[in-house]
Amino acid sequence: MAEITALTTGMGLLQWKKFVVERIPIPQILTEQQRPFVELVDRILAMKDARPSANTGKMEAEIDRLVYGLYELTTEEITAVQERL
Repeated sequence: MAEITALTTGMGLLQWKKFVVERIPIPQILTEQQRPFVELVDRILAMKDARPSANTGKMEAEIDRLVYGLYELTTEEITAVQERL
């Protein structure tokens, strides 16, 4: 996977340029494949609506895992992503 980087402003902020963002590959998936994402997001939103301090970390980690699968990331790539969070 090619590395896509953002420019820095010199003040520690990242600045994304349109031509860079347009190159980010976004996989197209069927509605049925979207279902796990939708269900997790709906559960997170419901929990946060009921109690804003609710711990949704496990569900958020599951969404991350699903996204890594969509992009077919290797273990090394996943580690690199997680280190930047």
